[in-house]
Amino acid sequence: MDTKGISTVRVSTGAGSGSHSYRVTVSFYDAAGATVDQASTSVTLGSNAARSLDVKMSRPAIASRVSRCAVQATA
Repeated sequence: MDTKGISTVRVSTGAGSGSHSYRVTVSFYDAAGATVDQASTSVTLGSNAARSLDVKMSRPAIASRVSRCAVQATA
């Protein structure tokens, strides 16, 4: 994550048929493990495809509190 509260994540798919839409959610945690923010975006990918996405914190002013991020993608 950068100092402006933007996390760049890479989403990739395996073999399959057709396109699928995914909801990508990034949770931002402080050093104690507490969630300080969460942001989501959507992407549609075909089979064997990949894309990098920038996911921006909803409250970038607190980016300095973030110690780590976790990403979850759901179809």
